[in-house]
Amino acid sequence: MVVGVTDALSALKSAGELVKTLMDLRDVSVVQSKAIELQREIFTAQQGALASQESQAALLKRVGDLEKELMRFENWETEKQRYELETLPPGIHVYRLKQGMENGEPPHKICANCYNKGVKSLLHVTGQGSGLTGWRCYACGFKEDSGQYVRPQVNRSRGDWGASQRGGDMWTSIACEALRKGKCLEPRYDGFARVVEVHAVGATQEGNDIMRIWQVRGGSNSGERAGWKLMRLDETFSAHVIDEESKAPRAGYKRGDKAMEFISCQI
Repeated sequence: MVVGVTDALSALKSAGELVKTLMDLRDVSVVQSKAIELQREIFTAQQGALASQESQAALLKRVGDLEKELMRFENWETEKQRYELETLPPGIHVYRLKQGMENGEPPHKICANCYNKGVKSLLHVTGQGSGLTGWRCYACGFKEDSGQYVRPQVNRSRGDWGASQRGGDMWTSIACEALRKGKCLEPRYDGFARVVEVHAVGATQEGNDIMRIWQVRGGSNSGERAGWKLMRLDETFSAHVIDEESKAPRAGYKRGDKAMEFISCQI
């Protein structure tokens, strides 16, 4: 901005001197030459003034942005004092609203990752069951289960099976949806998050809902993180279809799975 003002003032001074010179001239050719020079100086002065205005506008915008950032920082410094660190089993760090600091808000937890970046983002409960609670932050993508997995006790007698299988029925529907769409399924099973490719979904002779899958990645009690597996749907904590293409059918797959008395869907 200083350069623009200096150029403008210098050009105006030169223009003023040229005007005085023109008043004393009588030679037409010299007058025309000086007039052209005067126009050039006026143009330079205009450009300098314009540059000065643009620089000033940019500077004012930058000051405004800094003031907003300072206000946001000061507001966050006040807001963050309302929360305290909490460690959920098996070692998941979150921030919870302090007692007495509710300000009319219901109890809730916020994401530790976002908190450390100066952002308040609520943690959402995605599911509860088998001793686990699923948490997700939609701002940064954080997704974990807290608690300790407890294998559900299910009455496997034929007469009572229908009442105990409501969760299994829901996962059966979701598993078949993944199969039909050609997408991977992400179940929480035996306390582990997994990504699997569904090949067949059905029920055993005892009435247990199961699915034959190829595990792409994730945890496993057996230590085998990839390969063929048979999963019990009634023991699945949660499941949802993800936007990842399934490569099913994998080598070795055969229709009409012999482990299934009844098949709901299959490749």
